[in-house]
Amino acid sequence: MALKQLLGTVALGAGLGLGSAAPTWAQAEPIMNETGDVTSVQQEVQSKLGKATAAANKIEVNVDPNGVVRLTGFVESDAERSLAVQAAQGISGVTEVHEDLRVLPIYSP
Repeated sequence: MALKQLLGTVALGAGLGLGSAAPTWAQAEPIMNETGDVTSVQQEVQSKLGKATAAANKIEVNVDPNGVVRLTGFVESDAERSLAVQAAQGISGVTEVHEDLRVLPIYSP
């Protein structure tokens, strides 16, 4: 009974235009850095990773339009993982950094 009342109230609110606002995720503005595009943010992150870590060529960088950077791949140590995250966080236009970096130490005989 209470569920029917709740659904009726939601339907009434939607009919009056109270529930017609778009979700906030749909209103997010694309990120812009100095050059104004996501690809340049990705290139900046990759460039900074190249300066910060020896394993930069083993790290894949993806950037979504909201400035969320995802780092995936392999690093040689936990310290290198932290450097990679810090490097990405320091880029203009980056709002969050998610990492899925696995530590695989280099084998030396």
